[in-house]
Amino acid sequence: MSNTKRPQNHGNQNFNKGSGGRNHDEKPEAFRAEYNYTERFDAVWIQARFVPDCSQHAFEFALYLAKNALTRTQLRNFFGELRRIEARGPAENTEAIAHLQHKLAYTTSRLKQEGKVHDKVAGHFQGVLEKGLKAVYSDIDDMPPRFERFTAYFEAVLAYHRFHGGKES
Repeated sequence: MSNTKRPQNHGNQNFNKGSGGRNHDEKPEAFRAEYNYTERFDAVWIQARFVPDCSQHAFEFALYLAKNALTRTQLRNFFGELRRIEARGPAENTEAIAHLQHKLAYTTSRLKQEGKVHDKVAGHFQGVLEKGLKAVYSDIDDMPPRFERFTAYFEAVLAYHRFHGGKES
């Protein structure tokens, strides 16, 4: 028997647990061949409310990206664009938000062309973020809170990517 003590979670029984009480240390169903992150992303998470399912999707999507060679630097480049828009105010930057989709397409094509990630991984990356962006600018009057929820989702993906050991560059 080992003399190593296991760390205690100090009474928090839900420590390291996500939606539905599933332990994040378990291998998620995200590694099934037929799992489609784009289809599983629900635009309602951006349009109406950020719910536990959204956080769970971000967790599993980040694991998928980390295990398939998408780097933190590549994610942070896109996140930097989101932060720049957020700093100027999303209500005044509707055009910049619309242009994010073009920048995303360019980034994805570069990833594919340079052979840095598999086409399927790049496709899921582009598909999920495009679906989120479309949810943001589908209603101009409600764009600021939608943009805020989209940024929160992407920030969760970035954080979970680091948690899963995604490479820096």
